[in-house]
Formats: sequence, C-alpha cells, structure tokens
Amino acid sequence: MDLESMLSLYKGKESWWTLYTFIRENQVEEAMNYIRTYCNCDENMAKEFFVFFSKLSLFEDPETFRAVAKPIGKKQTEEAMDYIQEFCNCDENMSKIILNSLIDKCFYWIYHPTSQSLEEVAHNNQIAQDLLNKPKCPICNSTNLTKITATKKIVKMAAFGIFGMGDNGKTWRCKNCGSKF
Repeated sequence: MDLESMLSLYKGKESWWTLYTFIRENQVEEAMNYIRTYCNCDENMAKEFFVFFSKLSLFEDPETFRAVAKPIGKKQTEEAMDYIQEFCNCDENMSKIILNSLIDKCFYWIYHPTSQSLEEVAHNNQIAQDLLNKPKCPICNSTNLTKITATKKIVKMAAFGIFGMGDNGKTWRCKNCGSKF
C-alpha cells in the first residue's frame, strides 16, 4: 500500500479524527498501532504513514490552513506546493501528496466542477432532501411504509375491543417486514 491509497484514512472523517487526536496529543505509539491496525501494514509502512499524517495534521490549524488555502483556491498549485514544502520541511513528492489530499478533502468542487446546470443541482438536492425527510422502518430501513390513521385505529378497536389496541401509539406500518412503529 502506498501513500496515495492511504488517503482513504484521511477522507474518512471518524478515522482521521481518531488518528489526528493521537498525533495532536503526541501519543505516537497509539497512533502507530492505529495505523497498523487500520491499514493492515508493517512497522516501516506505519512509520511512513505516521510522518505523512503528522505533516498533514499541521493543516488542521486554521491559520496554517488559510495560508495554504489562498493559493489552492486560486488554483496556484506551485505556490501552494512551495508553501507546503517550506512549512512541512518535506520534498516535492510529499508536498504534492499533501496538496492533493487537501484538494480532495477541502477544495474538490473547485478542481472538479460539476457539469450539471443549476436547475439540475437544485432538483437533485431536493430529491436528496426528500429522501432524508422520509421515515424509515427501524427494522429493515425500508421507506415502503403506510400510515396507520386514527380511523383505522378506531375501527380496529371497535371491531376487536381491547385486543384492537395494539396500534395505539404507532404511526407507521412497514409493507416489507410488517413491523409497526
């Protein structure tokens, strides 16, 4: 595994913050163990990753991030790489990997603009929002639900008496697994 493939750790929000916490608190052994476990790699590769992430973690500081964000935002990659090399005391290859990591995580939309029109983006955002607002079955995560209306509850109680009260307090019935919640 090379540093490029290791960036999945940086892109994964939870995994990155766990590692960043170890680095920030100078818990080197814990960070090395985390890298070895997460990446399934040997000691030498873990050291290489640790050096990389130690340098990358420097850009979590807002002031440092702003300094490199200006040239990145203006697509002035040479200036950004020069700043990274000087700030991190690293070679050109390492600065390029750090720059690409920052671009992928924080500036992707500038370097990879969408080909969608504003109307398409708005439509897709609305669809995504509708999906987020839909209730889901807690058992099977299906959105194929039917509402249990007050009328259905009353009819069931009238027909079955006390045995028809099972739906009280329930609002939805899943059409896939039949659970009521």
